[in-house]
Amino acid sequence: MNFITIADIKRGGMAALDVALHRGAATIMKRNQPAAVVLTPAAYQALVASAANAASLSGALDWMLNATNIPVPLNGGLQGQAMDERLKSLKSDWIDR
Repeated sequence: MNFITIADIKRGGMAALDVALHRGAATIMKRNQPAAVVLTPAAYQALVASAANAASLSGALDWMLNATNIPVPLNGGLQGQAMDERLKSLKSDWIDR
């Protein structure tokens, strides 16, 4: 990881932070504990885009799990040959690869 202390920032100012950021995201340490993480604007934008993508995937998963329009047989399920016929009818729309 890339660490910089509060003392380094006090001594070197923004120049010390620039050196740390050149190596990647910088964790600012205060009394030997992580106090903050500093990112470049490009790294921050990439992180935000990644989070938005994850949120949209999560939303799609939630939609699939909570879908209420999935047809369910009235008798509680399909058995044997009825299940095979149902699968065959569903697969008829599939494209062979």
